Amino acid sequence: MATDGTNLANGSGVSGATTATLTVANVSLAQAGNYSAIVSNVAGSVASSNASLTVLPTLPLAEALDIPALIWTTTGSPPWLGKRRDA
Repeated sequence: MATDGTNLANGSGVSGATTATLTVANVSLAQAGNYSAIVSNVAGSVASSNASLTVLPTLPLAEALDIPALIWTTTGSPPWLGKRRDA
């Protein structure tokens, strides 16, 4: 497996770099890119089409609430409740 033309190695959250199943855990912004597989044998080699991995940063709730372009929707019963704090 390769990302943006660089061969991957197992470690740092990457496993299966030389197998049919690639796993990338705890993905960081630096791991975004185009991933492809290269398969080879005695007859030659062929590269797969790219699979693009996009990583979106997580925002703290207070910061996210201050972004007017975000659209907020709710469904069901949220697992949290707001509480009033008396001074």
